[in-house]
Amino acid sequence: MNRVYDFEQIYTVKEAEKGLIIRYILYLLCFVAAVLIACITLENNLLLTVIFAVLLLLFILFSIVFWKIRFGILKEYESFLDKLESGRHDDYVGTFIGEINSFDEYFDCYVFISSDKESRFLIHKVNRVELEKNKKYHIEHIGKYICKWEII
Repeated sequence: MNRVYDFEQIYTVKEAEKGLIIRYILYLLCFVAAVLIACITLENNLLLTVIFAVLLLLFILFSIVFWKIRFGILKEYESFLDKLESGRHDDYVGTFIGEINSFDEYFDCYVFISSDKESRFLIHKVNRVELEKNKKYHIEHIGKYICKWEII
C-alpha cells in the first residue's frame, strides 16, 4: 500500500505549534504594553476606559480565533499523526469519484462511492495524492483522514 504521511511530519507540526505559541506570547506582551502606555499617558478616565475596553475586546477576539481555529486544527492534525502509528485503522473499498473543494486551507477532500453511498476523506495539502477517477481503491483510514491507499 502507498503511504500518504511520513512519521517525520509530526516534528514539523510540533515546530509549527511552538511558533504559534511564541507569536501568541508576543501578542500578549504587546497587549500589556499598550495598556500600560495608555494608563501612563492618559489622565482622562473615560478615554482610558474606552481604549482599555477596545484593546481587551480585540485581545479576546484574537485569542478565540487563534486557539479555537489555528491551534485547534494543528492539534487535531498532530493527534491524527500520533494515531497514525499506533491508532485503530479502518479499511474502506470504493470507487474514486473526484476531489472537491473543502474550503479548508489545510486539507483536500476526496470523494469515494461504495454501494451507492458517498464517503469523503481528507488528506493534508502538503501530501498531494493523484488518484484516477472511476478506479476502485482500497483505503486505510483513521477517522476521516486517509493513511494508505492502493488500486484494486
